[in-house]
Amino acid sequence: MKNILILAGDGIGPEVMREACRIIDWFGAHRGLEVNLEHDLVGGAAYDVHQCAISDATMEKALAADIVMLGAVGGAKWDNVDYA
Repeated sequence: MKNILILAGDGIGPEVMREACRIIDWFGAHRGLEVNLEHDLVGGAAYDVHQCAISDATMEKALAADIVMLGAVGGAKWDNVDYA
């Protein structure tokens, strides 16, 4: 079984990742693909919650995952954020 971390991101990212998850689910139901999906925040969505673009905990999950799927990040709301 593969562990997949979904980092949907911002803007259109969550919409795109929702559709990607539907495809993964289809392969699970029709082709026996066995995966464990986990979701977390990145980009502006993470900044709104954690005041950083990616938390240490999310980075640890990403390093441990077999696959990381990253959606689009950014948007006007976060154009002037100091990520340093």
